[in-house]
Amino acid sequence: MVNAGILNVIYLSSYAIKVGVSPPDAALLITISGLMDMVGKICSGVFADLRIVRPNVLMAVSTFCLGVVTHCISLFRSFEHLVIYSVLQGFLASIGPNLNTVAIVDAM
Repeated sequence: MVNAGILNVIYLSSYAIKVGVSPPDAALLITISGLMDMVGKICSGVFADLRIVRPNVLMAVSTFCLGVVTHCISLFRSFEHLVIYSVLQGFLASIGPNLNTVAIVDAM
C-alpha cells in the first residue's frame, strides 16, 4: 500500500494528451512530478526527524491523500489542473517509500 501512487505518473502524459494537452506540456508534467518527488523525499525525512508525528502515521496520511487526489483525476482536464495534480502526486507518492525503513525500525 505504501507504493500506491508510484505507477500513476507512467500514465500521466498519455492522459494529458487524451484531454488535449500538447505533448511537450505533457512531458513537462512528468518533470514536475519528478521534481516534487525529490522535494517530498527531503521534506518527509526532515519532518520524520522532528518526531512530531510517527512515520507510519505520516505514511498513512500521505497514502490516503494520494488516493483521494488520484480518485479525482477525472476532474483535472486542463494543463493548469494537471500541474496541480503532478505537484501533489509527486510530493505525496515519495513519502511512503522514503519512510518505509524508518517505520520498520520505529516498530522494533
